[in-house]
Amino acid sequence: MPIPQRLEEAYISRLDSLGSNSRQLLLLCAFDRTGTVEAVKTAAGGTWWFPDLVSAHNLDLITISGPQIEFRHPLVRSAVIHASGETESRAAHQAIAATLPFGSELWAWQMVGASDAPDDDVADALESSARRSLANGGFS
Repeated sequence: MPIPQRLEEAYISRLDSLGSNSRQLLLLCAFDRTGTVEAVKTAAGGTWWFPDLVSAHNLDLITISGPQIEFRHPLVRSAVIHASGETESRAAHQAIAATLPFGSELWAWQMVGASDAPDDDVADALESSARRSLANGGFS
């Protein structure tokens, strides 16, 4: 078995020792692009409880440094995502999208992960983002 796969499986076994709320918070961390405690707290809403995040820190899955949350290794993020089901992943993307300005680029990318069918609002936001990127000399 390749080393990255073995590492990811080792991280998944650590995840299995966490409670469901801790795993949910880690999934929000995995999909959030800001890496801030505040963004995860806002997206978590009523399920937020800092000790659940500390549990993941104590298992050496993440580091919490002031307002920032970082995964200890990129494979931890991958393990969190792979260990979650489709329903949990969509819900996490939806929770993050709900905290972002409607129609913004980040909102659109989160909604792509949350959607299970084509959505005109999401398509329009992605198209607008692609146009802005092209206008600035980027790729779409």
